Amino acid sequence: MTDQKHTKELFQTKLIEIDSLVKKITKLSLASADHISEGYSDCPLCEGEGYVETKYYENIDSKALTIGFFGIGDEHGNARSLWELLNKETLEQLVAYAKIGIESPLDLRAQLDELTKQRDELREVLEECAESLAYLRDKNFHGEGDCGDRKADGFDDSGSFNALRRARDILNITKGAV
Repeated sequence: MTDQKHTKELFQTKLIEIDSLVKKITKLSLASADHISEGYSDCPLCEGEGYVETKYYENIDSKALTIGFFGIGDEHGNARSLWELLNKETLEQLVAYAKIGIESPLDLRAQLDELTKQRDELREVLEECAESLAYLRDKNFHGEGDCGDRKADGFDDSGSFNALRRARDILNITKGAV
């Protein structure tokens, strides 16, 4: 198993777990807390000789749910800021985008090859149409068509012929770009 395939499988497993949990949680809006308490607590690393800032969000989303942040330095503030961003709606969107990436991986080379094939097929059809129009125009102008020696009433292929020629020219230009 390649490292990339193993990593993808691990990610898929984690994504399934995350998706399952996201479906079960409340909105997780810290702004919905009924009570926010700020203060200080004994530092867990200072052996009782120091304090750390604390901030507890209580009764989030009208549930008996409390989330607290405490620590020294910017880490606890950064964790709180991240938590504020990671509400249920955002997590659901992230999971959905991740699923799209896993289930429908972008294979740009295959897409480009398919577009190139379609362009080449279109070029062939346009060339056949241009040849048919040129044949009909020559037959009509030289009196070899069903119209005898005169040009058919209302027969004017110059617009169609020029449009086909222009489309063919555009396809030839794009051929060099692919």
